[in-house]
Amino acid sequence: GRVLRLDHLATAFDLDRFDLDALLICLAPTLDLRYERLYGYLQDDVTRKRPRVNLVLDLLCQPDSGRLLLLSRFAQDAPLCRHHLLELVAGSGPEQTPVLGEILNIDPTIVAWLLGRYQPHAELDAQAVLESGGEHRNGTLLSKDLKDKLRSALDAEQPILAFHGPDQTTQREATAWLATETGRPLLAVDLAAVIQAGASP
Repeated sequence: GRVLRLDHLATAFDLDRFDLDALLICLAPTLDLRYERLYGYLQDDVTRKRPRVNLVLDLLCQPDSGRLLLLSRFAQDAPLCRHHLLELVAGSGPEQTPVLGEILNIDPTIVAWLLGRYQPHAELDAQAVLESGGEHRNGTLLSKDLKDKLRSALDAEQPILAFHGPDQTTQREATAWLATETGRPLLAVDLAAVIQAGASP
């Protein structure tokens, strides 16, 4: 009766069966290093420890025109790359690498999440904190009227709430209380620090 994290990932990012299989092929070496040796053998180069686009197509496709159609699943606007689940890395050398020769790396934050833990992206470093509980979650600083307004705001299909003003303590408590009410963890990101560090907000 539980939804597997992999199935949740597929639903959240609109991945089809091919996308999921490609993701699993890229995930395998992060879970068992023997796949590095296997991929090197299959790609006829022991230094190629990560799968290239060509290998994924070899493993998942028949050698016909359908293979070319599935090549589009690695385009920058396709779900795997658009959502940064996979990163295509060109090979070393002066010549431009064709798409088939590009290396596929799975995002380490996705690997961590599939294994049951949260690891912020390297660009966020200490600027992102995932809280599963803690202080201020009982909403003692919030009036009944404010709680009622927040509850009614949650009735929207995809609510987005923006708090502003000088009272950051109450805003913080309101967000923590909302997380508790909806049964969700709270991801806090210091955008000012992110921007100051030179990353894109």
